[in-house]
Amino acid sequence: MRALLVAKGAAVVGAGGLIGSSVMFVIGARQMARRGGDCTTGCLPGYDTVESWSVGLGVVGFIAALVGMVVASVAEPGFRARWLPVFLVAGILAALWPARAVQQGLAGPSYAVGWRADEDRPETTEGLGNWQADGTVVRARADGLTGFGTRDGALRWTYTAPTRHQVCAMSTRTVGGVGLLGLGRHDKPCATVVAVRLDTGKEAWRAAIRADGYAFARTGRIALADTAAVVVEEDAVRGLAADSGAQRWKRKVAEDCEALAVDASARRALLVEECRPEILEDEATHRLIALDAATGKELWAAKLPTETRLEAMRILSTEPAVVELDEIDPRGTKAVLAFDAAGRAGASIPLEGPLGTLPPAAEAGTRPEPALFTADTLITPVSVPGESSAYWVAAFRLRDGERLWMRRIHQAVAGVVLRPDGRLAVLASDSDDANVWVKDPRTGADVHAPLPVTGKKLPLSTDMELLAVPGGYVVANRVSLYGSPPFFQIR
Repeated sequence: MRALLVAKGAAVVGAGGLIGSSVMFVIGARQMARRGGDCTTGCLPGYDTVESWSVGLGVVGFIAALVGMVVASVAEPGFRARWLPVFLVAGILAALWPARAVQQGLAGPSYAVGWRADEDRPETTEGLGNWQADGTVVRARADGLTGFGTRDGALRWTYTAPTRHQVCAMSTRTVGGVGLLGLGRHDKPCATVVAVRLDTGKEAWRAAIRADGYAFARTGRIALADTAAVVVEEDAVRGLAADSGAQRWKRKVAEDCEALAVDASARRALLVEECRPEILEDEATHRLIALDAATGKELWAAKLPTETRLEAMRILSTEPAVVELDEIDPRGTKAVLAFDAAGRAGASIPLEGPLGTLPPAAEAGTRPEPALFTADTLITPVSVPGESSAYWVAAFRLRDGERLWMRRIHQAVAGVVLRPDGRLAVLASDSDDANVWVKDPRTGADVHAPLPVTGKKLPLSTDMELLAVPGGYVVANRVSLYGSPPFFQIR
């Protein structure tokens, strides 16, 4: 008889374990639902299994506990009152930890928020751009630079712009741990170029340039090649030694023309030139000019398909050569244009068309939207009619503009980056959660299921950039609203 009672008590403990497991699966399912957003458009991996188990275990556990207590109490009337509740509670408590471990296993892996950099002050400060070099991520803002370690997020150094000066331009790339800044006074030209060491925040050199009022812009006015800093001046483009700031070469701009923007790769500078015979008229022509960054020698020049001045433009890439144009003429060129190594025209991808809507060309002085390039491919967020944000990522061939693939992302795309292993990482988020997709850049196929970014009160902003670093990623918040830090780590 005693053995029978022990068996029945064990059965009640097991039933309690089923109930406890159900409780943990219900909690896990709710957490996954919060991270996954609207489950009609795509839940987190394992969500359906966890939700089904939470219901099934609860129903089976409740029935088993009820039957077990009834049978046991019939066999021994005093047994229920003395021991059944204890056995039931013991079973529930004993199952909590194992059930949580099983539920997390079914939910699959995820990214967790690691370090968070100190918040900006004031909290509404807008980031002008970011650099990444030698274990440091650098945030540029109007009053200077701040460097944080990628391993621990510790503040490494700060560079403060001189009194009554502000950062008005920055190079898109860094060389040898050095980045290039433009400085200017309020409502004055961006007339000082400064090279800053990114390991210490100290100035390597500074030089004065002849900038006009139009030169007060954040991007496209200065560029850094391996051996030269290339800067746009009032009537010329100049090459300065990257290690000292001394003048290496100078290229005069033709009469009635001006240089709109410049960017550089390791050995080449790319220049967009605008010519307007009648300055008060909209009529204008444009050329894309490739220069040897070390000598200023013209390598090739390509006439751009424009007839009026530009509403907006940007150099997306120097190698390969890709620019984005938006003419003021409503029927003018509004496209991403690519050119081969000899300056021959390649792809012309409309900013808005049957293949989707690309991020709009940035106005002078604003940072570029997320986009990246392989040797022959543009990869960019894309939106479709009826969507206010980009919920797609697409790849276009630069030779002819053919769309190679287009993949749906179930949250708004915040950033794309190529990882060191050559795979494509996509950060997407909504108001309170985020996921990272890893894709094959050749096909857009998922390498594995999207992984959620978990953590208490994710420090997400409305404008983010994804940076690949050893061991994971760093997310840059360009706008620090509601206490979101300038950088945080996910791993």
